[in-house]
Amino acid sequence: MGVEKKPLPHLLCITNMLLHEVDVPDVRHDNTLARPLRDYKPGDKVDVILTNPPFGGMEEDGIESNFPATLRTRETADLFLVLIMHLLVDGGR
Repeated sequence: MGVEKKPLPHLLCITNMLLHEVDVPDVRHDNTLARPLRDYKPGDKVDVILTNPPFGGMEEDGIESNFPATLRTRETADLFLVLIMHLLVDGGR
């Protein structure tokens, strides 16, 4: 499963997957950071995360409140790193 926030990269991703014979690409057009960290359950943890965080970006107002107070920022790469660490199982990569 994948998620892409911006419309054009989402469309390009879906198109690329179809061209590579993925009949039903599982890529949502959504903001990964919009889901509060506390809403993730132990069953949501994974062994591997493959991502290209948007370095240098700033998230929209309010998204930072989805994260613990000590880790709040609007910098997208920092928020993604917090999310990745939260979602990886022990020993995950």
